[in-house]
Amino acid sequence: MAKKARILIVEDEAIVAEDLEMAVTNIGYEVVGRAASADEAVKKAVLLKPDLILMDIVLIGRKNGIDASHEIKEKPDIPVIFLTAYTDLGLIEKAKSTEPYAYLVKPFQERQLFASIEMGLYKCRAERDLKASAERYHLLADNTADCIWLMNLNFEFTYVNPSVLQMFGFTPEEWVGSSLSEHCSPEDTALFLNSLKDELKKGHESSGLTLEMQLWHKNGETVDVEIATKLVLDAAGNPVEIQGATRNITERKRAEEQVKTAYRLREHFLKETSHRIITPVAIIGGYTDLLEESADPDDQQKEYIKIIRERNKEIQELVTDSLAGKYLKEYVE
Repeated sequence: MAKKARILIVEDEAIVAEDLEMAVTNIGYEVVGRAASADEAVKKAVLLKPDLILMDIVLIGRKNGIDASHEIKEKPDIPVIFLTAYTDLGLIEKAKSTEPYAYLVKPFQERQLFASIEMGLYKCRAERDLKASAERYHLLADNTADCIWLMNLNFEFTYVNPSVLQMFGFTPEEWVGSSLSEHCSPEDTALFLNSLKDELKKGHESSGLTLEMQLWHKNGETVDVEIATKLVLDAAGNPVEIQGATRNITERKRAEEQVKTAYRLREHFLKETSHRIITPVAIIGGYTDLLEESADPDDQQKEYIKIIRERNKEIQELVTDSLAGKYLKEYVE
C-alpha cells in the first residue's frame, strides 16, 4: 500500500482550517499539523518535514504566507500551494516570487484541491529527481580527468569541469564564456565548427561527432586532444546546447610517432641489410657456379661447393623473410 502524502495546513481561521483538514483527509492524504501564523508555519515545516504545505496567504501577525514560503524555501524547500480568497494581481505577482506549485482561489472543490496537490507532489518529485541527476552528473564530471563541457548554440562555453585547469591551465571561471576560436588555430576552429554545424542540421538524427585537433595551453604550448560531442535536445527534438568531452591524447600521439619512427628505422635497416648481404651472397653464388663449370672438381670439392650453395640459400631466405616481417609477426603472436 502506497504511503499517504503528509500535508501541513497553514490557515489562521480555525473553522476554515478544520474544513480544509477534513477535505484533505477525505481525498486520501494525512494532515500532520496545522499552523496559524508565518513563524509557526516555518517552525512546523522544519520540525515535521511534510511532503507539501497548503498555505493561506493572509495570516495573523506581521508576516504573511508569502514571507513564510520564502523562509521555508531557504530551509527544507517543501512544495507550497497558496490558498486565498483574493485575486489581486499584485498579490499574485508577489506570490510568484516564491515559485509556488499552485494557486487556489477560495472557495474551491475537493477535486480541484486533489488535482493541485497531486500535481504539486509530482512536480516536486520530478524536480528532486532532476536535481539529484544533475548532482550525480556534476560529481562524475568534477572527478574525471577528461575535460567535460557544455556549449550554447552561439558556440560559447557555458560550463566546464575543473579538469580544464590541469589540461589547459585555465580555471573554469576563465574558460566559461569564451569561444573555441580563443583556444585553437583558425584552421582547427573552422574544422570543428563546420563539422558541428553539420551535426546541428541533422538534429535528432545526429549520432555525435569525434575529432582530433590541437588546443592551446595557457602557457602557449599546444595540446593534442580528442573531442567527442553530442547534441542536447529539447522535448521536440530540437538542439538546445552541445555537450562535449575533451581528452588529452598528447602521450598517445607521442607513442604513435615513436612507433612510426621505429617502423621507418626498421624499414631502412632491412633495406640496407638486403643491399649489403643479398648482393654479396648473390656474387658468391655466381662464383660458385663458375668454379663448378670451369674446373673439374673432385668429390671433396663438389661437397664443398654444395655446402656453399646451401648456406648461400639459407642466408637469402633469412633476409627475404626478415624483409617480409616474418620474425616480427612470430614475436608479436
